[in-house]
Amino acid sequence: MFDIDRAVDENMEGLVRDIKRLVAHYSVQGEPLPGKPFGEGPAAAIAEAQKIAGELGFETKNYDNYALTAQMGSGDGLVGIIGHLDVVPVGEGWKHDPFAGEISDGILWGRGVTDDKGPSLAALYAMKIVRDSGYPVNKRVRFLFGANEETGMNGVAHYREIEGEFDCGFTPDASFPLIFGEKGNYNARFIGKTSAEDARVGIKYFTGGMAANVVCDSVSLYAEVNEYCDELRHDFIAFARKNGMGYMIREDEDDLVLTLRGISAHASTPELGRNAISWMMRFVSGESLLSCPFAEGYDKVIGLSYLGENCGVAISDEYGPLTFNVGIIGTNMDGTYATIDIRYPITTEDFGVYSERMKKLFAEAGLELTETRIGPSLFIDPESPLVRKLYEAYVKGTGDTVNRPVTIGGGTYAKSFKNVVAFGPEFPGMEYNIHMNDEFMPLETLRTALKTYVYAIMALLEV
Repeated sequence: MFDIDRAVDENMEGLVRDIKRLVAHYSVQGEPLPGKPFGEGPAAAIAEAQKIAGELGFETKNYDNYALTAQMGSGDGLVGIIGHLDVVPVGEGWKHDPFAGEISDGILWGRGVTDDKGPSLAALYAMKIVRDSGYPVNKRVRFLFGANEETGMNGVAHYREIEGEFDCGFTPDASFPLIFGEKGNYNARFIGKTSAEDARVGIKYFTGGMAANVVCDSVSLYAEVNEYCDELRHDFIAFARKNGMGYMIREDEDDLVLTLRGISAHASTPELGRNAISWMMRFVSGESLLSCPFAEGYDKVIGLSYLGENCGVAISDEYGPLTFNVGIIGTNMDGTYATIDIRYPITTEDFGVYSERMKKLFAEAGLELTETRIGPSLFIDPESPLVRKLYEAYVKGTGDTVNRPVTIGGGTYAKSFKNVVAFGPEFPGMEYNIHMNDEFMPLETLRTALKTYVYAIMALLEV
């Protein structure tokens, strides 16, 4: 056996350098362009990743800017490692430059350093270490970079239509020790009337939220300016202070703008955040100067809950409860709309029943539920060779024999393939601010993940 610790240490400098190169690209999905299905940012990140992989000596292939592969080895078997190059929007309030890859106190900061540019390159460097060590690579090991994991996973779907499945693999896009189950996904939009004619202060529009799969941390209400606005200001300030929330009030030409601040978090863990949309709807629905059918309906069927109690979907199983997030709010000519991101329990057989229940309750509250989409859950037998081998690799890489494989509410690329699980990079008991301000990755965590991925690749060559 070669000296893994020495090989890891020798590659850390290059790994950090290349993570910074990827982080510099703001790869949020944008408007599709010719040859760039997810816009400029993701295409630029694919180009940078292809350059890095080529410099590391891997054979690469760009799948029409939907996805990118980097491969080593030969043989009939195909091991897959799947990561993503796109990120969620940055938002406001960062203390560290989200695109600089700044290092301070042994911590790497930036959007994507944990989700998922950093871990993806750690796994790519692990491939390099295995190859350079002379370890027998008797199968093909292929890294697949997707370009829109955060907004639909269409990139890897395009790849799969062309190339098919992997024999086995992992995605470095969740947490250790290992994820053998992921909740199902339900996504939808709902819409309702913005402002009633008898309102003493008319609402022009709402705006807020970075992405559907992020707890909204800031929402603004734009209202008409009239003689009641001083009273409305007073009521808004009293509401925000009573509930311990940040706020801002300003006038923008003919608009009075009320902004409420919450706390962002990943949609799969809404309990870690504080949804500014829900709190704004609570204020609006209870404010006598305003009359907003959308807010009144929202407060009835959603309220401040993130478990779905008010709309008939508060279900759970042995792996955890359903979680409910409203991520984006806006107003158009048809009314005010918002997005729903639900993660439903793994053992739920038919979420369509609950979807129909929600439609009925929303309609009774004056809201129309539209664009519903149901994604299946994932469950891999914890006793399968894939899970056992990767868990053994985790123990070798970390020395941790206490923590065991778990299930999560998040959805990863593991759902896009038949025999793939999520594996790292986050360690139990630590929050890395993914989908939040000041996302970070401790360098020691990055090093341990790199080492663990070396063991994982060697293990999967034996599956």
